[in-house]
Amino acid sequence: MNRHNFPFIALALSVPLAIALVFGGRPAAGDTTGTTTGLPLLTLLAISEFGLIVNLIAAGLGVHRLAILGWDPLRASIIGGCVIFSLFFLSQLVRWWPL
Repeated sequence: MNRHNFPFIALALSVPLAIALVFGGRPAAGDTTGTTTGLPLLTLLAISEFGLIVNLIAAGLGVHRLAILGWDPLRASIIGGCVIFSLFFLSQLVRWWPL
């Protein structure tokens, strides 16, 4: 792995992390109040933060590489995917952060 293919790896890693957040964030079986989730709260926060940081780094490296090599539709779409996943993980981080 090097910096050139890190956005590809981050995008591929984001899919299972997002699935874990969506399904792990559902209310636990038998919980009628909706206060207990399938995964512990700290796990949901850690997944969200890890996904956010990885995707922000990947988007930054991708934009830097795009600026050096010029416009490439595949690279631009992967950067767009990393940005979208970054926003998703940020929204999940805000959702699960206890206030």
